[in-house]
Amino acid sequence: MTERFPAKDTLEIIEILILADASSANSIASILEQTHLQFNWQQTTNPAEYHNISAPIDLVLYDASLSEITLDEAMQRGTLHQEAIANFSASNLQPVLVINGEPSIPAAVAAIKAGAVDYLSSEALPQLPDAIIKALSEPNICFQSLCETQSDRQLQKLIAENADGIIVVDNQGIVQFVNPAALELLNKSSAELMGEALGFPVVNGDYLEVDLPIGNNKTLVAQMRVSQIQWQGANAYVVSLRDITQLKEAEEERVKLLEEAHAANRAKDEFLAILSHELRTPLNPIVGWSQILAKGGLPEAQMKKGAEIIQRNAMLQTQLIEDILDISRIIRGKLELQICAVNLVNVIENALQTVSLAAQAKSIQIQTKLEKTGLVEGDATRLQQIVWNLLSNAVKFTPDGGTVEVRLSSKQDKPVSYVQIQVADSGKGIAAEFLPHVFDYFRQAESSKSRSEGGLGLGLAIVRRLVELHGGDITASSPGLGKGATFTVFLPIVACSLDTAPQLGDERDNNLKNRKVLVVDDDDDSRNLICYILKTNGAEVNATRSAVEALSVIEQFKPDILISDIGMPQTNGYELIEKIRQLPSNAIADVKAIALSGYASSDDRQTSLSAGFDRHLNKPVDIDALMDALEN
Repeated sequence: MTERFPAKDTLEIIEILILADASSANSIASILEQTHLQFNWQQTTNPAEYHNISAPIDLVLYDASLSEITLDEAMQRGTLHQEAIANFSASNLQPVLVINGEPSIPAAVAAIKAGAVDYLSSEALPQLPDAIIKALSEPNICFQSLCETQSDRQLQKLIAENADGIIVVDNQGIVQFVNPAALELLNKSSAELMGEALGFPVVNGDYLEVDLPIGNNKTLVAQMRVSQIQWQGANAYVVSLRDITQLKEAEEERVKLLEEAHAANRAKDEFLAILSHELRTPLNPIVGWSQILAKGGLPEAQMKKGAEIIQRNAMLQTQLIEDILDISRIIRGKLELQICAVNLVNVIENALQTVSLAAQAKSIQIQTKLEKTGLVEGDATRLQQIVWNLLSNAVKFTPDGGTVEVRLSSKQDKPVSYVQIQVADSGKGIAAEFLPHVFDYFRQAESSKSRSEGGLGLGLAIVRRLVELHGGDITASSPGLGKGATFTVFLPIVACSLDTAPQLGDERDNNLKNRKVLVVDDDDDSRNLICYILKTNGAEVNATRSAVEALSVIEQFKPDILISDIGMPQTNGYELIEKIRQLPSNAIADVKAIALSGYASSDDRQTSLSAGFDRHLNKPVDIDALMDALEN
């Protein structure tokens, strides 16, 4: 059997005995049939039948998953059979090759030490034909020598070629063998390891994670397994090391992301609960006072008080809705800025007027130190929103009798000059652990039902994004709880004259005399409100509750301006304006048109303009914004 395979075309027929169930045996045979090997095969799982086979067998393939016949029993008829030892010849030597084993070093070591000529895991079955050729083409050697040396030789081959780092140490922990994978893993040479102490204790059966220093202050994490073996006639330990650093890092990152996702979900749940509460809170006085006023019979002072309460809470709810819409626009990148040169002194003074009543109600002193600075380029309304949010927060979280300080100054940092707005308060302050999250979406220092202040907690998130859209930055600082907080906004300065800057809060001429306005809205209350506003400003008004009615009166009424709702039954506002633009009369087709709708996104605004409207205003209607649109 010394040269069974001298050439592919002269291969002898191999007699193979497969110790496996029928299904596995057929699978193995199908692998071999796809090669150049010529073979006959038989299969059994019966121990008695196996030991009584008298036909010549060249090779035994032993399925490691077989339970009826153990590997030791398989070896008894093969390489360790007493008759074979006493009357050794190549013809009665039956190599045993283990197949379908677990892909682990300890299992392979055990098989090789038991006398198997090779060990193939289930994943390595495609290598079976080459393994058979190797097993049958070994040179003739005495059987006793084979028993003593073949297992060590196969073991060394297995260890050397393994992808895991493998180190063999003796009972004193001195390294006897290192495979190339271990040298690469530890970033060391063979000379640095061979004959030296491994550096950490090994215990038979250990299966644990270890940190391995690899130089340059770097450490990798390895999965270590330890198995006791016989190595060159003495007890030894084989240590397998598998680099799992990336797996551990990925797992840690996954856990971190999962924790962040859970935290975000909790924050959103809390936000939705707060949102429900905050939107319902102003509805309570609105509904209550509306019912009281509807019954009539109240003194004029009480009626005025009720109307003021309704107005205040309606504006509060409007602001809450605007905050939500702003966040939605910001997240989707749809927030648009109307850019011009802005004088921040005017912006701050207008914001101060907005919060002055709230400050007076709490006896809070607002101190200002506003230096004359250069102009910034931005949206005047959004810049005022930034300052207003910061001032509102300062007043809200400052106790009665406290102080709020507003400072405006310029800084010269080449090559950029910028203005600095600071809003500092003597209020409740910010805890150190919450300070990094103060500008996050859906985050509040107090997020429980027992929190002391109202609001959605979106104001600072909106402020940060608005500042960034203006090319600036914002920071928050606080010495701690009960010690106040300071917010600082940095905005770049542009070179232009103060005289060119628009002034907020200029007087407007709201006179609509000699103007004819057609109002279209299916909601009676909304339609009547718009008509009342227009009539009190001198306009001649015609109102309809549907687009069909509007088309029937428009040519006779000949309005200068059309104000139409969008969401109406049968024919909506988009369809109405398209039909008007197609009318034969140029005077009517060219009418100025304002869309007034509860659909308030930037996409809705663009749809209105594309349909033929000249302006798009959101509900609930802001009277000043409506009058401004009408005048322009």
